[in-house]
Amino acid sequence: MTAELRPFFIFQEVDAIISKPIEQLSGEGTKRLKRLYNMAIETQLNLQPLINELDDIPRDISLPGTPGAEARVDDQNNIAWFSLPAVPPIMKGASYRIQAEERRRWVKWIIYAYANNNFTLTFKRAMVVINIYADTNYVWDPDNRSVHAIINGIKNAGIVKDDDWAHLAYMVKGHITKINPRTEIAVLDMDNIMALKVALSPDCPAEDCS
Repeated sequence: MTAELRPFFIFQEVDAIISKPIEQLSGEGTKRLKRLYNMAIETQLNLQPLINELDDIPRDISLPGTPGAEARVDDQNNIAWFSLPAVPPIMKGASYRIQAEERRRWVKWIIYAYANNNFTLTFKRAMVVINIYADTNYVWDPDNRSVHAIINGIKNAGIVKDDDWAHLAYMVKGHITKINPRTEIAVLDMDNIMALKVALSPDCPAEDCS
């Protein structure tokens, strides 16, 4: 059976099985379900590399960046800081096209800021702290914010070799701003505990933050 036809076969088989009364699913029916389950897992594993390839913007600093973001290096604490002029959106329910466009926008911001500041700071194992400054008291969940593009941007800029578990970890912290919604990103060595304290409490003027 070709890989192209396998998903359709799985759907047809599952539909045929679940249409039967539960008492008829013992014996051979159970074996069929287990076989279909294993085929579905195999199909998922085969498709995942392609999905990753389609989702990932190539790691290339020559990609045209987008002005708007700023970057600086804190030499004392060995932290690379990025300031982006927006708050990561909640993309639940958005079309794939909108998600892709939004992801590319954030990646380009980071690449532009990195390239225009001649960064040489890199990390073998990076901790990325994402400070989100929202201009609302509305309670939001950190895991609902689309931060995938930020992680991709850090990787594509070359600050860290890869964004897999062995090279990168991240956390999200929320803040309230009065006048300047934005995202402040700190990239630091994963083992630098003192720098992590700084990254979690970035400077913010009293007239802006509460």
